[in-house]
Amino acid sequence: MFRKEGVLRRYMYSKTDVMVPWEAVLEHAEEGRKVLGVRKGIIEVTEFLGSGHVELLAIDPEGYRRVIEGVL
Repeated sequence: MFRKEGVLRRYMYSKTDVMVPWEAVLEHAEEGRKVLGVRKGIIEVTEFLGSGHVELLAIDPEGYRRVIEGVL
């Protein structure tokens, strides 16, 4: 899954998401860092506060846009 070089992986999560445990998100990101090596900008993780599952945009539209625009 992590084998393709040079592809940015962006993880966005909230500790209040009851469907996807935030620990699982961080573990997956760390696994990617181990496989790909630690290179700035390859794997980025952003925490959103107070958001439920798939509510990041609704809770923090400006923060969400900043994260997404950083990918484009």
